[in-house]
Amino acid sequence: MPDVNDTVGQLAIADATLCDLLRDILNEAGGQNSGEVTTGQAADRLLAAAKTDRLLFTPNVTDWLKRAKKAAEKRNTIIHAIARDRCVTCGRATRFEHKGATVDRSPTGVGNVVNEFTTLIHEGVNIAGGISDRLNARERAQASALAASTGTTQFPRQVLIGQNWYHCAACSPTGAATVGVPLGTAAMVRPPKP
Repeated sequence: MPDVNDTVGQLAIADATLCDLLRDILNEAGGQNSGEVTTGQAADRLLAAAKTDRLLFTPNVTDWLKRAKKAAEKRNTIIHAIARDRCVTCGRATRFEHKGATVDRSPTGVGNVVNEFTTLIHEGVNIAGGISDRLNARERAQASALAASTGTTQFPRQVLIGQNWYHCAACSPTGAATVGVPLGTAAMVRPPKP
């Protein structure tokens, strides 16, 4: 049976991964550096952006963002829980509270939240790919308009949010550790012929 400290560590890593993905979406969708934000803050900012850009943030994206926000709240509760019976010698504790409520910090309880984060990360990679596609379509449309108005060839930037991931040997379909780095195709938009 895993130790609770192991699962709490896994939760912290899963939270950092989801936060990085949300931050990447925020940076690309907002067109600026989001700075240091937490998972919940990034989800909140993206949910606010979703209210004004429903073509980029489709209903499945906003649903995913709401679930990410709730998962971040669960993570905060687990991480910030206070041990009520911590041993001064070994540091172990079995009773935890957060804001007066009992918190399940058992390996199974924390593991369930880790699994929730893992699911959100996997879904998020697909969602980020869809957002990337929609952002790339916007970039091409803007490049086409600019090419037509200026008569010069345009080279729109390409967005690939969350597509560079490391997979350990156990999780890789090949049985060997892998890193996927997709490369966008070279994009060039020429002005229309006169």
